[in-house]
Amino acid sequence: MTSRTVQARRDPKVLDEGRPPRDRTSRHRDGRIRIWINLDAAARLGLSMAQGDVGGLLVRLVEGEARCLETFKDDARSLVRLLELEGRRWVVKRYRGSPWKTATHHLVGRTPAWREWRNAQRLRRCGVRVIDLLALIHDDHFGRWSQSLVTPYVAAPNLQQWIHHRPGCPGSGPRRAVAAAVGAQLGVIGAAGYVNRDHKVSNLLVDRACAQGAAGPLILDPARLKRRTTDRVVFKTLALLAWTARRAGAVNLREQFTCLRAVLAADPRLARGRPQRLRHAASEIQIFLDDFQRRAEARRPAPPVAEPGPLTR
Repeated sequence: MTSRTVQARRDPKVLDEGRPPRDRTSRHRDGRIRIWINLDAAARLGLSMAQGDVGGLLVRLVEGEARCLETFKDDARSLVRLLELEGRRWVVKRYRGSPWKTATHHLVGRTPAWREWRNAQRLRRCGVRVIDLLALIHDDHFGRWSQSLVTPYVAAPNLQQWIHHRPGCPGSGPRRAVAAAVGAQLGVIGAAGYVNRDHKVSNLLVDRACAQGAAGPLILDPARLKRRTTDRVVFKTLALLAWTARRAGAVNLREQFTCLRAVLAADPRLARGRPQRLRHAASEIQIFLDDFQRRAEARRPAPPVAEPGPLTR
C-alpha cells in the first residue's frame, strides 16, 4: 500500500487533487420549499434564466403543474416520473421514507438524495460521465418532509434495454465496443479510489457516444458510491454488472472478457502483483456469480407437491 493511498484514507480530499473544482451551487427558497441548484449543470443544460426563475420552474415541477408523461419507477424507495413543463422534459425522482428520518438525516446531509447529489459530483470530477443533477428539492413542511432530485431527460435506452433489443449476434463489433467502454469507465472509477456498489445495467444509459464506443455510459443513481478498500469489493461490483447483463439478454464470454480487459487496463491497482491478472480476476468474479446464482435459486418458490396417484406396475 502506497503512502498516497494511506493518506487518502485519512483525508478524502487527497484523491481530489488535480481535478476540476466542485460544481457551483445556489440556494433558493419558496415558502417551505428549499432548493439547491447546480449552477454548472444549469449552464450545461442551456438554462440562461435567472436563479430565481430556475427556482420557480423547479417549484412548479414538484407542485404538480407539470404534465406527467411516464412513470419509470414506483416502489417503496422512490417514485421516478417523466414530466413536461414549458416544452422541456425533466425526470423527477422523489424519495420515499419516514418524514422524520428525512428531516433528521437532512441536517447532516445523510439522506439518499444528498448522497446521490454528492456522489454524482465526485464521479464527474473524476472524468466519469454521469447524468446532470440540476437540483435537490427539500420539502420542509412540518410532518411531511421529503426530498426530490431533478435531472434532464435523456432519450437513450439503459444498458439492459440496449442488450435486449440490440440487433445482431452477441460478440459483434458494436456490442464489443460498448463492453470495452463500460469496462474502461469502471476502471477509471476504481483507479480514482471509488467503487459504485449499484453499478448494474439498468443504471447505465447508452447514448450515441457510448453506442459508438467513444465514451462510457451515463451513470444513474450513484447513491451507493463508496471508498474503495480492497479488490474484493471491485470484483463484487464487476460480478453484479455481469449478473444483471446476463439476465438482460444473451451476453457471451468474449464480450465479458472484453469488458474485463478494459477494466484491468484502466485500473492498474486491481489484482496488481498477480502473475495472471486476467485469470485471477475472472476466477474472483465467478465466485460472486456462483453466490448470486445460489441466492436466486433459494428465492424461487418451491414447486407444488403432487398428490400421490394410484400405484401402477
